[in-house]
Amino acid sequence: MTRRRLLALLAASAGAAALAACGDATAPTPTAGTAAAGATRPAGSSAASPAASPAAMAMTAPAMNKSGGKLLRMSRNAEPNSPFVGWASEDNATLFVLINIYDSLFKTSKDGQSVEPALATKWETSADGLTWTFSLREAKFSDGTAMTAKDAKASLDACRIGMKSGWTETYKAIKDTVVVDDRTLKIVLSVPHAPLLSELAMWTAAVMPADMAVAVDAGTYDATKTRGTGAYFCEGWKRAIPSCSRRIRTTGRRTTARTRCASSTSRRQYPPSQVAGCGDGRH
Repeated sequence: MTRRRLLALLAASAGAAALAACGDATAPTPTAGTAAAGATRPAGSSAASPAASPAAMAMTAPAMNKSGGKLLRMSRNAEPNSPFVGWASEDNATLFVLINIYDSLFKTSKDGQSVEPALATKWETSADGLTWTFSLREAKFSDGTAMTAKDAKASLDACRIGMKSGWTETYKAIKDTVVVDDRTLKIVLSVPHAPLLSELAMWTAAVMPADMAVAVDAGTYDATKTRGTGAYFCEGWKRAIPSCSRRIRTTGRRTTARTRCASSTSRRQYPPSQVAGCGDGRH
């Protein structure tokens, strides 16, 4: 089914986000990996479990946008604190947005005890455990371009050795990534590494277009304008305006005006003659 290209606006005013659906096509049923690859190996402690994450979102019914598509609006108690780039993100508010926009080679199972195929459909490993070969499914980014092994390599390289990555230590066992063809990616390890599949299921290893991965790492791309293979994409982000409240207290001949905002509190004292109307919306 052709993916619908829809406009998305992520409006984080007071923690609100809006994401546009990319389409209703479901991914093909994945093929289990080889026994040597350990397809049902329990996820390592470093792997995230997005499906089990307590998103705690208050969601409204989808609204129609100008292009005729649907907008998904979500309200959270915190706005994203990182760019929408897996390897440069660390806070949960960003993670919960990222997992709806980007896919990794694998995903955490619903029970959090293993990993399942996502962009990778099958995989095999060499006898010495150092070379892993992954077959990738056909998928498209939100701009309609096809996802290939070149994109997976560029994203994984930015994650494991990129200047903006905060997760290089996690992926240090990867010695090299090799594009065999458009649908085949080979990962070469320096030493056998049991948690590899779990680490490839983390949001940090999310796949984006190769040109975007390089530009993001160079700091020349606005990461809030996303291009992923996930169900949604974001075309902009309006940061929240802190909500403030004012409290007026009069003690004798002095009046204290106290303003409390999300991140700071200020206090000033005024004589009574200067505080007429305070607290009633006129000052």
